[in-house]
Amino acid sequence: MPTQYLIPPEVPQVPPYEAQQMAQGLAGDLALFLFPLLVTLDRLLDKRLVRTFLQTIQVILAYRDRVGGLLLSE
Repeated sequence: MPTQYLIPPEVPQVPPYEAQQMAQGLAGDLALFLFPLLVTLDRLLDKRLVRTFLQTIQVILAYRDRVGGLLLSE
């Protein structure tokens, strides 16, 4: 009877991860997702502009709240 009410130990909901590895993986996934667009832009524009475009998209996604967005627009 006492074992009926035993509460099992809690398992972490999210496995531990390295923040830097996860950020690099997400940046790579974003570049892979935007790859067709980046190739097209690369044919039409300078490589520096294409790189700036990709970095701008990364920043917009990273700071998608109002305070960060306002800071970026100044």
